[in-house]
Amino acid sequence: FVPTPISDEEKQEMMESLPGEIVNTVAGLAISKFPKKYKDLIMSEPIAMDRSILKTLQENNLSKTKEIETSDGNLTCTIITIKD
Repeated sequence: FVPTPISDEEKQEMMESLPGEIVNTVAGLAISKFPKKYKDLIMSEPIAMDRSILKTLQENNLSKTKEIETSDGNLTCTIITIKD
């Protein structure tokens, strides 16, 4: 749903906001499918993190990664389940 023509600046802004929009959509749909209601569920906005922090989290927890290749670069989505 990208209007044309689009400036390079507008394209860059859209590319930067895309991961957050994807996470918001996926999280919103997933929450409605949870098997039980969570009274104390707190959702924050998506955050960007350093690759070394992400690698450490992945090595010490359960994770699933999906990479989507596009003509503008790759989009990597990683879901990490933090162990107690």
